[in-house]
Amino acid sequence: MSGYKIIRYHSGLDSDEIVSFISKIQHQEFDIELNENDIYPLRNIDTYFYCPLTNQVNFWVAVSNENKIIGTVGLKYLNKKEYEVKRFFVDGDYRGKGVSADLMTCVIEHAQNSTIYLGTATNKARAIGFYLKKGFVEIDQSLLPEDYAIDPLDNRFFKLDTANV
Repeated sequence: MSGYKIIRYHSGLDSDEIVSFISKIQHQEFDIELNENDIYPLRNIDTYFYCPLTNQVNFWVAVSNENKIIGTVGLKYLNKKEYEVKRFFVDGDYRGKGVSADLMTCVIEHAQNSTIYLGTATNKARAIGFYLKKGFVEIDQSLLPEDYAIDPLDNRFFKLDTANV
C-alpha cells in the first residue's frame, strides 16, 4: 500500500473527480445513486463548506502518492460554535490504514472549542464504531441544531464537543 497526503480543498482540485469518487462508493457499497441534492455541495465546495470565522474552505481530500483521491471530508459551518460533518468517505482499499483518522483530525483541529454533529445509517457499523472511538456520543435527532441538514438515509446521529478532546 502506498502513502498518501491530506490537502485542503482549493479551486485547482477537480470537483468532477470528487463527485466521481463519492458516487462510486455510494453506488458500489450502498447501492445508492447520488441525486442533485447530494451533488450540489460537491459542485459548490467553495461556498458550501466556507467558514466565515477563518475565511477558509473546510473540505479536505486524501490523495495517494499516485494522485488518486482516496478520501474526503467536509465540515459545514452552522454557527460560531457548531459544525456538521459532510461527505466523509474513504476508499475501501485504504480503510484501517489511518486515512479516516487523519481526515477526522483535520475536522477536529479546525472546530476547536465547538460541537461537531454528524449522521449516518444503522447499517454502517464500521463508521459508527469509528465515531465512538473518536469520542463522538450518540444523540437523539431532536437534539440536532435547527440548521442541521438531515440526510434522509441517516437514522443515527452523533456529536463531539471538541473542548473535551
